[in-house]
Amino acid sequence: IERSPVITPLFHIRITSLLILLASINLTMIEYAFDSTLAKGASVQLVFGFEYAILSTVVLNITIKYILHVIDTHSDSPWENKPVFLLYTELVIGLIK
Repeated sequence: IERSPVITPLFHIRITSLLILLASINLTMIEYAFDSTLAKGASVQLVFGFEYAILSTVVLNITIKYILHVIDTHSDSPWENKPVFLLYTELVIGLIK
């Protein structure tokens, strides 16, 4: 994203659609693993549930970075606080993981 000179509206639609799809699949699989663990007891589904939770944090991290990039590209002057927000994002996502 950072290096492409021209980003079309179709690119934004594709990225947004992909992020929504990945987040919904992760949340669906977390729910399935949770229900399976409640119904059958502890099994390998518990491990998969945690893996999908970690993947959800990755999708959240990418979404936040994408939003910050879009804000930066739509501003007239360079956004000086962007690295600070990226640092805080990495810190919070690291704490969640």
